[in-house]
Amino acid sequence: MVGTQKILARLLTISFLFSIFINLLMLTGPLFMLQVYDRVLSSRSQETLVVLTVFVVCLYTHLWLLDMARARVLSRLGAKLQTKLEQPIFLGALRHRNSERKATVADLNTVQRCIASPAVTAVLDLPFSPLFFAAIFIFHPLLGWTAIAGGLMLIVLTITSHWMSHRDTLIARKRDESARIFAESIAADRQFILGQNLEDRLVSRWSELSQAALAAALRTNEITQTMASLTKAVRLALQSIILAVGAFLVLQSQITAGAMIAASILLGRALAPVEQIIARWSQIDGALQSWKRVRKANQEKRSSPPTISLPEPKSGLKIEGVTLSGGPGQPALLYNVSLSVQPGEAVGVIGRSGSGKTTLARVACGELHPSIGEVRLGGALMRQYAGEDLSRYIGYLPQSTALLPGTLGENISRFTDEASSNEVTYAAQIAGAHDLITMLKDGYDTLISPASKQLSGGQSQRIALARAVYGGPRLIILDEPNSALDADGTTALNAAIRQEKSRGAAILLMTHRPTAISECDRLAVIERGRLVGCGPREEVLRKLTKNPTGLRLPVPMETSA
Repeated sequence: MVGTQKILARLLTISFLFSIFINLLMLTGPLFMLQVYDRVLSSRSQETLVVLTVFVVCLYTHLWLLDMARARVLSRLGAKLQTKLEQPIFLGALRHRNSERKATVADLNTVQRCIASPAVTAVLDLPFSPLFFAAIFIFHPLLGWTAIAGGLMLIVLTITSHWMSHRDTLIARKRDESARIFAESIAADRQFILGQNLEDRLVSRWSELSQAALAAALRTNEITQTMASLTKAVRLALQSIILAVGAFLVLQSQITAGAMIAASILLGRALAPVEQIIARWSQIDGALQSWKRVRKANQEKRSSPPTISLPEPKSGLKIEGVTLSGGPGQPALLYNVSLSVQPGEAVGVIGRSGSGKTTLARVACGELHPSIGEVRLGGALMRQYAGEDLSRYIGYLPQSTALLPGTLGENISRFTDEASSNEVTYAAQIAGAHDLITMLKDGYDTLISPASKQLSGGQSQRIALARAVYGGPRLIILDEPNSALDADGTTALNAAIRQEKSRGAAILLMTHRPTAISECDRLAVIERGRLVGCGPREEVLRKLTKNPTGLRLPVPMETSA
């Protein structure tokens, strides 16, 4: 964030310097008008008019160049800000997807668009409004106080606009986000929705959310537009009033006609930034709210990445006294769990659905950090490894096996730059996925997209297994790896586990299916986040048949051993 603040400070300083000269050049019109009325018309000198006109054209040319330069600086400020922050913001949003509302790339886009818009130039011009008010005072104090009264009136309108629209703006933003999240959920479960013919009622529900968001947005726009129209009318009225006051002073021979016209132009220039800010207040307010989230995301304390890359772990996984909090007022997701997996060993974790198997898998791979206890790989704490190192040392097959947009080869290699073709095909062969891939038209270059239909659930799971074993990781974590597999797929899974064990990999497998534990050396039983049993496979299966823990597991589990 320090580097970002330096960029902001430097570019805003440059923009402010441009604004100084731009606003000084804005005096060109009133001064030209004053000279024309008071000198040219009274002296009837064409030479004076030509010189003044040429001089004014030169000044306006410089105004155009400076205004263009300021706009480009602000555009580059927004672009630099987005380039600097988009990766950490996207990473933070990815890591905290299920927590409170976090800053997203959309927030950053909102800030970037606001910086590049006339809204920021109006804010930069606002501090120079007193300069124009002071110039009006030079002509006559009565003109100056009339201008001040008009300025105060517009300031009151600005505050009123913010007070009236702020609450509705927040409501509209929250409702719009709720509608968007609901729409994304519908799209993600499209197959189930169409299969159950739920599209009409769900679209109706989404429409209700969307209409509620639209109603709040309409209220906000109506308030903003009403205040903007009122501001415009007040500004035009003030310019006419100051002309009337100026005309009265001309009749009293206290000022010239040129001063009267110049004062009207100066007032319009002094009030223009206020009018623009009110007209674009919803954009400014949205950008401020987004910037608060962006700043908060960058100010949150994060563990520093390791500065020294640890060597490849030689020993296996060790989980010691791990407790994972479920949040305020909620029971612990895991409680005092201790488990180890040695190289060349496969340990199966079994239990009912919702007993904590997936949570334990996420802790074991380093995705979740325990509230109490330690998770070690090769004797070192997980947090001591750099993220890139962990991606090589750990292979993870999650319960959801969705493949990412890209080719099958890229998915298997985990999008590693310059991945070896031999390693990709070898991983696919271990997972029993090589033949099904080569049967596809484009083979390993087959593109996967959200709309693609090339692979079934079982085929996707075998590709995900190949992704987990790619590169020969030291620890392989499999969460329900056979949930979508047929008999051939299960056979390929067991063969892959045997081969990885012979290579010396430590394997942690979560399942509730008997066929998945035939290659496990030890079993651990988990119930409500607690380990209630652990030992050699046959011994645990015999105990489970008698149900001493009350855990009901199918009898075929013993026969599959």
